Formats: sequence, C-alpha cells, structure tokens
Amino acid sequence: MTLHPYATEDHALIQDLMMTKVVFLLASEAEPQEWHHEINEMQRISGETWGRQNASLLDYTVGRFIVAAYRDTGQYTLAAENPTEVLPSYLISIQNGTHMDAMAVRETLNDSGAENASSLLPSTAQLLSILLPLSKQVRLKNVILALPLEYAPSSHSS
Repeated sequence: MTLHPYATEDHALIQDLMMTKVVFLLASEAEPQEWHHEINEMQRISGETWGRQNASLLDYTVGRFIVAAYRDTGQYTLAAENPTEVLPSYLISIQNGTHMDAMAVRETLNDSGAENASSLLPSTAQLLSILLPLSKQVRLKNVILALPLEYAPSSHSS
C-alpha cells in the first residue's frame, strides 16, 4: 500500500499540496463548511502526522496567504506595533521568514488545546476567519505572486 503524501514527513511536498488546496478553495470561493470538510479530510488522510506536523503546516500555509493578501490590499502593514498580540506576532514571523519563531508563537494560539465546534484548532479557525473575508478583496494571482517563503524545518529564528 502506498502512503498518501500527507502521511509522510516531506514538508515541501505537503506544503505544495496544501497550497494547491488553498488556491483551489479560494478560486472556487468555497464556503467555510467546504473548508472545514477539506481540512477534516486532510486530517483523516494524515493520520498521526496531523498532530506532529501537518496541522502546523496548514496554519503556516494559510498564514502565508494572509500575509500576501495584506500586501496586495495595502490596507494593513504587518509591523511589530503590539508584539503582545499573538496572532499578529505569528503573521509577522511568517512575513519575516522566521519559521521557528512562527511555530513557537502558534503553540500559544493553541495553548487551551480545545478544538472548536467545527473540529478546527483555535489557530486554524482564527486564521480562516481572517483569510476568507480578506480573500474577497484581492486578486488571487497577485496573492500567489506575493507569497512569503514556505516553512523550512531547518530555518532558524533571527
């Protein structure tokens, strides 16, 4: 039996698949229920790698789209104006390519460990609550061209 790429440790391949899924969902103007269905399917296919890596890779991928969408709209510049706010700190870390910092900040978003009614982690739910309305204000092509670098496990904080 062949393993689905989500069930592997190949960070680059998994992020490519997740990026493709996010682009498809954004291009099709999918409703939140469709996003939840697709994320639940990713989780099912991922098996034990979901909790170990794929949930965080999904959040990082969604965060990359948010950063790029903010760049495209010009309505919001990510700056460390209030470094005590966790979600902006997460997005700033993604914007700056400080991958390990982003992952550490993400952990604080999920400290409660509780999933919401839709079975999404708090971090994922918060990120989608930003991305979905924001995506209606941008051109997807521009967002794709402005994406920050993908997560690389060997990247160090600055």
